[in-house]
Amino acid sequence: MLQEFNIALRFMLELCVLGIVGYWGFRVGTIMAIKITLAIILPIIVAVI
Repeated sequence: MLQEFNIALRFMLELCVLGIVGYWGFRVGTIMAIKITLAIILPIIVAVI
């Protein structure tokens, strides 16, 4: 039971990190097209790594 809880917690933390990276990418961009691109591309890069 504890192992399932740990797996679920790790998954939720990973989703939070991906959301934060996407938000950061949106805030860093200057033009709206760049903001949207960074908000999509950066979490994908982090997820692959």
